[in-house]
Amino acid sequence: MKTLARFLTIGSLVILVCLVGLLANQLRLKETGIAEACTSNVSLQTELAGLEKDYASALDEIQELKQELAISYSDKLRNFKSLEELQAFLAEDKTDELEYTIHEFDCEDFSITLTQNAMDDGYWIHSTLWWGNVHRMNTAWVECEDGIVESYLIEPNNDRIMLLGTTDKIPEGIEHTFPSDVVWAKNTKYAKNKFAILD
Repeated sequence: MKTLARFLTIGSLVILVCLVGLLANQLRLKETGIAEACTSNVSLQTELAGLEKDYASALDEIQELKQELAISYSDKLRNFKSLEELQAFLAEDKTDELEYTIHEFDCEDFSITLTQNAMDDGYWIHSTLWWGNVHRMNTAWVECEDGIVESYLIEPNNDRIMLLGTTDKIPEGIEHTFPSDVVWAKNTKYAKNKFAILD
């Protein structure tokens, strides 16, 4: 009986030692996994920092290219000379005939297409955020013969035009950019490098 008890005790101890060995091995594997994950995390953070730096550089380069493009276009483009000229351009332009497809070809695409087509024909038409920055339309200046400057809002998917207001000159500091990213706000008279809504 004592031999059997001793044998069972030794067997229990062997099993216990094996279990402790297995647990220690699993702990080493987990520690190795944690160390590898930490190393991977540091590597990913380094890669992310590099990508963020590249992104910032790309944005700077885009801004420089926009300015260069605006300068190269500034001598070739002009505002409209009459409402009739603006209406004639819109009648000839085919942007309003394009198909609206949500999330694929929507108001932003219509607006940018109209802006590009106007530039190709020698006119300034600007792509404009409207209605609390949720809808993109277009704006155009008409420099009339009597010295009055009219500001028009254009819905590019149906060519509807709305007179925003008149003034005796385009406000100083207004710069043409491409593609225009002119932000309009209700009752805004003037903001740096932005067009103004005229009362």
